[in-house]
Amino acid sequence: MKTDKTMTCRRFREQLDELLAGTLSDAERRSMEEHAAACEACATALRDARRALDAATPHIEITPPAGLRERILEAARRRLAEQGSEPGQAASAIAESAVAADLSAAKQNAASGATARRMKMQPISTSPEQAADRNEAAASGQPRRPVRRIVGILSGAMAAAVLVIAALTLGFNTPARAARNSFAQAIVAMNGVRSIRIELHIRTDADENFDYTNPLDEPVPHTIEAIYSPQLLWRIEKPGRKALYDGKHTYLWFDALREGEVLPYSPGVAGMLFQLIDPGQLLSFEEQLTRSHDGSRYTLRREGDTLRLTVHSPAQGDFSQSDYMRNSSVAESDTRREYRFDAASGRLLGGSITFLAADGRERTLLEIDRIEYDAPLDAATLTALPEGITWRELTQPEAATSRLAGIDAGRAARLILDAFATWDTEILDEALSAYGARARQLLRSRYAGATVVECSAPVRSGNYPGLFIPCRLRMADGSTEELHLALRNDNPQRSWVVDGGL
Repeated sequence: MKTDKTMTCRRFREQLDELLAGTLSDAERRSMEEHAAACEACATALRDARRALDAATPHIEITPPAGLRERILEAARRRLAEQGSEPGQAASAIAESAVAADLSAAKQNAASGATARRMKMQPISTSPEQAADRNEAAASGQPRRPVRRIVGILSGAMAAAVLVIAALTLGFNTPARAARNSFAQAIVAMNGVRSIRIELHIRTDADENFDYTNPLDEPVPHTIEAIYSPQLLWRIEKPGRKALYDGKHTYLWFDALREGEVLPYSPGVAGMLFQLIDPGQLLSFEEQLTRSHDGSRYTLRREGDTLRLTVHSPAQGDFSQSDYMRNSSVAESDTRREYRFDAASGRLLGGSITFLAADGRERTLLEIDRIEYDAPLDAATLTALPEGITWRELTQPEAATSRLAGIDAGRAARLILDAFATWDTEILDEALSAYGARARQLLRSRYAGATVVECSAPVRSGNYPGLFIPCRLRMADGSTEELHLALRNDNPQRSWVVDGGL
């Protein structure tokens, strides 16, 4: 099959909403599918959009209360007889009353027997006078369908009854549908946006990874910049660490060490900050976290022209053996995450993440200070790499006779720490392969000559895929240091390597 050479990343994103809605021709659909197969960035955008659309789509069928149709018709006849109103006016009032009185009951009936997902859609508070406006807003985010023409064809009390029953049965023009429509807009809100710049601050260590947070640290400024067309480019910075994607590779570097890593497309190096680039990705990310952990929940409210999404989530991960990683990231902390979206465009307007302490105290972990859409960003400047950085690919050296494979984590930790005494490079070059040459030199200057006082049994903590070994070392100067050596062996050689803790 011949690939459509005219399909660009910009055009792909412009047509993404139509692809999701199923309104493209077969040729256009095939063209987008072929482009996604060849472009990882657009393929990722498509996957995120589909997940986000699924996340925002209520999975509860709403069943109207028994006798609803008869009650509406009887109310229509009574109102017409009492007020002598025009059929259309009476129908409008009755429809509004029915929505206000019966919609809540219908949703409660449906929710009581549903076991779909842990996403709570908060009903939008609506007065009878606002009902018509709300119904129009609820449908505004959807492609026009023939069923909407009923509004222009039917009239009178019977028309009102039919429309209200259809709304309750099919989910049209309900608060949950309005919320779904608004977030469907959020998924494709970036289509017409050329770039974005986000300024925020996070309580963290400037030199730590982008996911690390600590409620006791001072706020550190961060900047996120992205260009969307003709292809996705992004850059994320904080004082001690930088990362960018130039359309081919991801670069991560550390200013103080003057060392950096080169990887394939790897948005994971930026942690959850990458999700802020696209509201659709953010929604999908939050929904997946909620779905994966008991106790997490969504609340959605409309406040004028703003949609406010709140996610309450307890700390995620395995803390049965150790609390060492508790409160070391957003995911591993009890948090309340709040995001504000423009109800009309779906654009992210702001947000914050609050740490919830066990004693009831709260502290802001992350706060978005400013978001600028269509920021005047230059691709060459955005992807410019600093001079004087030593770049390397993060790979585990293949050792035919690895001394750190085929043993348990406790034994590996002891071999590594014992090697500190003489700085045995045969073991340490393999064990410290995740560290660059300058970093290993700094470690040598600190730990050479150290001896083991004691080591405890390996434990798991939080979301870390490896193990932590609590140890106490006697340093060359006679002082002692306690550490949690982080070890993992999820590499092809199944060899234990140090991933942190030093």
